[in-house]
Amino acid sequence: MTKQSVKERALTEQLKERQEMEKKLQKLAKTMDYLERAKREEAAPLIEAAYQRRLVEEREFYEREQQVLTVSVVFLFLQLGSVLEVYEVLKALLLCSVKLNSVKSVMRVT
Repeated sequence: MTKQSVKERALTEQLKERQEMEKKLQKLAKTMDYLERAKREEAAPLIEAAYQRRLVEEREFYEREQQVLTVSVVFLFLQLGSVLEVYEVLKALLLCSVKLNSVKSVMRVT
């Protein structure tokens, strides 16, 4: 064997090894893709169920808040005695709530 043929043989072996490694990497990447897809498909129903639970909880919270608000308005009316006074108080509360929400939104942005 000559020096040149040894070099060529070494280069061909390196090339074969590199090709085999590339095939293994491609196969591994494909397997990882399958696993990721399976994981997403498995998680989708869990995410949907959590979302539905959250909707129910938020609806219940909203309804409770509406009941509290209704009771508060009735209480205000009984305490203040006139619709105009209740209107002015509710208007002031609404303005405070709007200002508070705008401050909260600015704080979330920054």
